[in-house]
Amino acid sequence: MALMAQDIVITDVATSGVCLANLAGISSAPSAQYIGKCFAFDEGRVSIEADQVGQCVHAHLLCQTIIGLWKEQCTEKVFVCYLLHPGMVRLFFCSQRKKYPAKFHTVLTQCAGYLECGQDAFALESIRPLAFWEPPCTSVALWPTGYYGETDGQRIVDTGNLLAYFSFEEESGCEEMEPEYIRIPTSEHSEFLLGKETYRYLNRWIRIADGQVAM
Repeated sequence: MALMAQDIVITDVATSGVCLANLAGISSAPSAQYIGKCFAFDEGRVSIEADQVGQCVHAHLLCQTIIGLWKEQCTEKVFVCYLLHPGMVRLFFCSQRKKYPAKFHTVLTQCAGYLECGQDAFALESIRPLAFWEPPCTSVALWPTGYYGETDGQRIVDTGNLLAYFSFEEESGCEEMEPEYIRIPTSEHSEFLLGKETYRYLNRWIRIADGQVAM
């Protein structure tokens, strides 16, 4: 079954800002920035915890995010993405909601490697979309299309690649994959069990725009 696309306008879920370094003339980075609640993690410790449950870092973050979204059950849309740096992961909770997401915070801070939480900014072209919450009760895992927007075939994403984030079609006869590779689900519906709780979510291709130009 072909996956549907999840369309997200970033200005619907995040506050826009300006890169101060760009204004000061010390950075050539794009000036458009978006602000969210940022959870910082030690990448090494997250990786160890993920490995202990047979997951890569991306899959582990996705599961924790899905749990947090269900616990929080916001009445507003929520977009969750992350940035992967050498030695650090920054995960962003983006919403127009004014109330602090205390239940989501509790889930994320119980993860190994948690360092701190606060407001921070990100450039749209640098993020890795992770999940989306559509109120009242729809949780969505977001998956990248190919470099040119391809969605055909069984697709794989190399979540350990620090320089790029897109999917590619799996080659025939491929039996073993690198630990950070993920086969993108072909079924729309997924779930996992944690303790006595079952967490359900949809799988969709991400299609994100800044209100003017789609990625």
